[in-house]
Amino acid sequence: MTIYTVESWAFKLVTPQTLLPGSCWPRVLSETSNIFPTMGSSLRWTISLFTGDDDQSHFSIGEIEWKETEALNAISFEETAAGARLDWHNAPHRQYVITLSGRLEFESRSGAKQVVEPGDILLAEDTSGGGHRWRLVDDQPWRRVYVALP
Repeated sequence: MTIYTVESWAFKLVTPQTLLPGSCWPRVLSETSNIFPTMGSSLRWTISLFTGDDDQSHFSIGEIEWKETEALNAISFEETAAGARLDWHNAPHRQYVITLSGRLEFESRSGAKQVVEPGDILLAEDTSGGGHRWRLVDDQPWRRVYVALP
């Protein structure tokens, strides 16, 4: 596993005008008619993982309200070998998890499952309760960016 960390930065969101050819924009945007959000707008079909009133982890597919900048605690890049899995755990803190490669399946204790693919943005907020687990479901390593939120 390789981890790179940058501490105490302000995270500026990428606009379509600053994307480089071949860059990874969330795949779900290509499935909509308005493929690029503008600052102050919502990004559709972002996956949220949160602790519900029942103290268990749940998934929802929805929107995250983007701001031009958002405070963060750290950015790190991590890679996990193909075929890996992680048993029940909670998110260590609120964070965005942006998948760059690999396809994985998250599961809550209720049995609900959510597949995450390259380009997907997961907002992990289930810092307490029953937790979730994940497993890689393809032959690729899971490469991701963690954006730790305050």
